Amino acid sequence: MSRWTRGHLTSADSLAILVCAALATGLSLFFRGYGLRLAVPVMFLLVVIAVAQLCNRLATTLIATAAGLIFALVLFEPYGSLAVRDVGDRLALTGFAAAAFAAVCMSPRPARQPAAQGSFRK
Repeated sequence: MSRWTRGHLTSADSLAILVCAALATGLSLFFRGYGLRLAVPVMFLLVVIAVAQLCNRLATTLIATAAGLIFALVLFEPYGSLAVRDVGDRLALTGFAAAAFAAVCMSPRPARQPAAQGSFRK
C-alpha cells in the first residue's frame, strides 16, 4: 500500500494531527498571558509548513483548521469562545489561516504511480 493515499488519512497522518493539536494547545496555554502571544501563530506556521512536506494535503488542512480553532478558543480573549475581541488578534489569526492554507496549496503533490500492466486477472 502506498504511503500517499488520495483523500484518506494514514495512521501517520492521524498521529501528526494529534501531535500538532497538542502542540497548538500547549503553545496557546503557555503564551496566553504574555505579549508574545501574537507570535504563536507565526511559530506554529513553521510546523504547518514542515507537516505539509511530510503528510498529505488532507492531514495538513485538518491541522491548519484545528490550530486556527484552538488559537481562537484558547489563545485569544475571550477564552473559550470563537469570537476574538482585539483587532490585532483577529488580524494575526486571519493571517495565520491565510498563510497556513497557502502552505497547504503549495505543498508537493505525491507522484502518481502508473498502474502495472497485466495486473488484472481474468
